[in-house]
Amino acid sequence: MIFTHEDKKLQLQVKSDELNQIDQGLEYSDERVKVSIVHAREDIVLVYSRLCSINNHLSALVRRITILLIMFGIFLTAFVLKQ
Repeated sequence: MIFTHEDKKLQLQVKSDELNQIDQGLEYSDERVKVSIVHAREDIVLVYSRLCSINNHLSALVRRITILLIMFGIFLTAFVLKQ
């Protein structure tokens, strides 16, 4: 994966915020942890679904470009042989 400077900065900020909250004595209830896990799983499923959709679109694009290149090659060959 490619991480930008902004991604790294956000990650460090989240870690810092969590450490500050723990230092202040903030603790998470079991119910809140369970809900957070469910939400994280939902987010992962959504990201996976989106990546699959993007992959399908890119595959279709590659097929179309391949067909166009083949047609262009046939046209070019016919044009060269005609001369």
